[in-house]
Amino acid sequence: MGSNMRWFVKVMCIVGLGLAGGAGDAWTQTTDRHMDFHGSMSPSGDRIVYFSYRESLVPDLFIRYLNRNREQRLTETPHLWETGPEWSPNSNRIAFARGESMSYLRAIIRDLDTGEEIDLGPGVDPAWSRDGSRIAWRGPNATLWVANADGSDARGLELDHLAGIKSEPAWSFDGDFLTFIMEDEGEDPARDVYLYQLSTGASWQLTDTPAGETGAFLLPDADTLIYAALDGTGTPQVYRYTVSAGGAPELLTDAGAEQYHYFPSLTPNQRTILFEAGDWNENSFFIYRLDLETGAVRQLTRRGRR
Repeated sequence: MGSNMRWFVKVMCIVGLGLAGGAGDAWTQTTDRHMDFHGSMSPSGDRIVYFSYRESLVPDLFIRYLNRNREQRLTETPHLWETGPEWSPNSNRIAFARGESMSYLRAIIRDLDTGEEIDLGPGVDPAWSRDGSRIAWRGPNATLWVANADGSDARGLELDHLAGIKSEPAWSFDGDFLTFIMEDEGEDPARDVYLYQLSTGASWQLTDTPAGETGAFLLPDADTLIYAALDGTGTPQVYRYTVSAGGAPELLTDAGAEQYHYFPSLTPNQRTILFEAGDWNENSFFIYRLDLETGAVRQLTRRGRR
């Protein structure tokens, strides 16, 4: 098995192939496992939402109150998978994927104030536009879909000219472009970053490496990519890459061969990112925040009762 395939399998394990089991304001650790993934920050910057594998065989959603060092469990559904949450940039709503198995997930929008939900249909990887007016996700037929924030006018994008699975959309700040990951269908599938322009239907390949990129998005300058990818030792780390300059990407995280870093996301202040880091051998992953200017890192989620 090649390094890209191992990377892909590990990513799929995170997104849902099995390990965490809610409502309540506090939670008590009952196992040695603590695996938090896919953090997304609220518009006010005082909370993060993420999914976690802890007590049962499927992941649930949690919110961490950063200023109060307190945790709220959003779901407790041992028969359902809930993964990939993303907070709306301008409201108290989250989008996530939910389903009875990894082969049957649906993209959901939940209003945290009312509990009301919008079912966007089959899909994963929901992503809000930067103004919160639209949403994109990986839908049926291994392609990308977009809709208004209320679920109306849903449509699949014309990407048939690209042979492979399209996933992990992320919006540009002007709302006219989506970055996404395109995975070919070979034995050792390559995963590269592509760009799609909604107004014209044009697309471009932004990376072409054996590193297996994931979690890619553009910064406000529309020229800088942040993503996770394998390093030279086969360990995933987070990188910054200037598209127009080409050349080698800049390593943003580096904690040794045992520390795996996944799924970066931009915070509302646009100066910091969230990512998760941990050790698969110890069944331990936590959400961290990294300052893009100083490189300072702060751990945001922790093990135990909060």
